[in-house]
Amino acid sequence: MAEPRAAMDVLRTPEGLDAVLARIAVSLARVEASQASPVQLAKAEFDFLTQLEVARDFMQDILSRQSDRKLLLDIFGGDCTRIARLRAMCESAQLSPMNIGDQRLDTCLRACESVDQVIRSVGLGERLRAAQVSEQSAITGEDDGSTDECIQHVAAASVYECQAAELERSEDVAAALGRYEACSLELGTAITVAAPSSQDALKLRTHQAQVDDRIQYLQNLSGKNPEIPAESQIQLVDLDITKNRKKQQKLAAAVAAMGAATGFCMLGAIGATIGAAVGAHAAASEGDIGDAVRAAAETALQRAGDVQSAAVEAGESACAVAVEAGESARAVLEPALQQAEAVGSAAAAQAGERVVAGMDFAKAKVAELQASGVHLDQQLGISEGLDKASENVSDSVSAGVQRARETTRHMDEMLGVSDTLSASLNRACVGTAELDSRLGVSDALSAGLQKASGLGVSAVLNQLGSAVSSGYSAQPPGGTPEKSEPSTADLEKSKDL
Repeated sequence: MAEPRAAMDVLRTPEGLDAVLARIAVSLARVEASQASPVQLAKAEFDFLTQLEVARDFMQDILSRQSDRKLLLDIFGGDCTRIARLRAMCESAQLSPMNIGDQRLDTCLRACESVDQVIRSVGLGERLRAAQVSEQSAITGEDDGSTDECIQHVAAASVYECQAAELERSEDVAAALGRYEACSLELGTAITVAAPSSQDALKLRTHQAQVDDRIQYLQNLSGKNPEIPAESQIQLVDLDITKNRKKQQKLAAAVAAMGAATGFCMLGAIGATIGAAVGAHAAASEGDIGDAVRAAAETALQRAGDVQSAAVEAGESACAVAVEAGESARAVLEPALQQAEAVGSAAAAQAGERVVAGMDFAKAKVAELQASGVHLDQQLGISEGLDKASENVSDSVSAGVQRARETTRHMDEMLGVSDTLSASLNRACVGTAELDSRLGVSDALSAGLQKASGLGVSAVLNQLGSAVSSGYSAQPPGGTPEKSEPSTADLEKSKDL
């Protein structure tokens, strides 16, 4: 059943989704641990599917807000670990035949795919693939069970440490000492069963030494309330067993089995995440267990608040230092900026004066060159010489043309070309008239044309032929026409022509 709208509003943050993912991890670990008990398995699977429904509704609600993609990317983007982890847990779930057809698993996977598509659309596809490979490897990573005993003792040590911190805040130092001593014993056992050369064994030894220092400090107080907070002496520890998903789930299940909600305070960020998940289930329990868990949760929140306050104080101190440094830098920079501005203004003014002076100098040089050109022209008489040369050329051309005309007339007079041509033309006209008169061509043509008007075409042609032939000697019958020889006078006229 989906959570109320108010719960969805609380969950719509990166931290809210982390809590959902942690609850899914715890419930999945319980499913794997309950395979031998049908009753416990049914309860574990119901819890697992309920958490998947919450995660599905969470994603669908975010996806439905098309205009608020920033929120989706703030929660699921970045290194894309959250959406990759959710998908990996869904894909690794092995449900019983009773719940294998439950639609909540399929719909949650489809919602994961929708979120994946949005992430790919903004260019985070490579990060998403890398996160999916990493989360899948973490879930399917090898776990031969060799660390199971170590995990049980680490879980117990973490629970005792958180209870000791709670008792310290309640000013029950004696009871707190008892819990710290139990924590140290569990850490010693975890170190013994862990691989001696492993990184986790070294980290657990360091953490045990810090717990022992706290025990010594409290013992030296002789019942007085401590002035040094526990987190100043006991640091968080980052164990490799929390990086393997199966081992992480076993750790969560071990703490949950102890009925504790805050048994992860020594395990850093991953411990806080899983602890929140376990607490969400245990705090809802009825009776003494629920009351104890809620009290432990309040203690854990108080410790987280102390850590947060210390962080805020450190941040404020750093901000104050930064502000002071900024003010000092400003005091140094302002005179330098003012000096630079003054120098820049003077340089700009000087540059402007140089530009104006350069322009004036250029104008003077142009005027000087123009004056020099006029003086040189006057001195050398270039313009006057060009004008005279132009006049001389025009006069020479006109004189040449006139001389050519006179020469032509003179040659005509000397050779008599014009008279000869005129005489030849006259003689040609006279010769033509005499020849026409002698041969009677014009008369014959006129007579032929007059007769043609009353005759047919053949008769006209015959008459024209007879008329033309009448100027020549008569044709003998059956022979060729005789041509009359030109007279001596005609030959002389032809020579003249």
